[in-house]
Order: sequence, then structure tokens, then C-alpha cells
Amino acid sequence: MSKFEEEHKKAFPDMPLPKQGYPDGGNGYFYQKNTYEAWYGYNNKVRVHQNLLEQFPYYAAALLFCSFHHGIATFVVGVWIVIGRTIYTVGYVRGGGKGRLPGRLMEFAGVLALWGLTFYGIAQMFEEADASEMGRKSL
Repeated sequence: MSKFEEEHKKAFPDMPLPKQGYPDGGNGYFYQKNTYEAWYGYNNKVRVHQNLLEQFPYYAAALLFCSFHHGIATFVVGVWIVIGRTIYTVGYVRGGGKGRLPGRLMEFAGVLALWGLTFYGIAQMFEEADASEMGRKSL
């Protein structure tokens, strides 16, 4: 960032040089002075973060609803998803879009398992309600 200090002082004499290029989001003026490899790596990391923000509501909802009936299974599958997310992140940062596939498949399998357990728990509730209602009718 020091290479921009003189230029920044000319444009904004009363403002200090922003730390780490803020508000440049990786595609602006400051980042143009960096290498292509650094730009590519930075943007892969940003994409991983954006993808997590896009997927998080599904994970959170699945974890919440599944935990009502299957606490330990929810924990185990939640750890599975975190491991898958870590593999996704490392794969994406090191290998681009194609490197994310193994981790994404793990995450997807985990979320499917959570929703499957959730609907299984709901079905059990209805079954128990029917059984208790049948017991009342026979009295």
C-alpha cells in the first residue's frame, strides 16, 4: 500500500491511506498494481465466502429443524458439513471452481441427511399422534 501513499496524499490530503486497500474489493484501483495470480487467488477466496453466505440459511434451517428430534445425529451431520465446507474451501482456493466438487458433495449429502431426518421426525410425530388417538377411541 505504501506505493500509493504519495498519490493518495495528493488526492486526499486530510485523509490517511486506507489500510489493506479498503474500500477496493479486489477489482479496483489498488488491486490493478498486483499480479494476476494474486488477483485470481483473492477472487477465489471472495467467492468461497460469498457461497458460504448464500448456503448458510439452508444449513442453519436444516440444523435447527433436525435438532428437534435427532440431537446427536444433527451434531454428527453438522460436523460432517463443516469438514465438507473446509474441503470445499481448500479445493476452491487451490484449484479454482473444479477443486470444490468433493467438498460440495459432502455438504450436499449432509444437508440432504438433515432434511431427511427432519421429515422422518415429523412423520414419527404424526404416527405417535395417530397411535394415541386410536388408543382413546378404543376406550
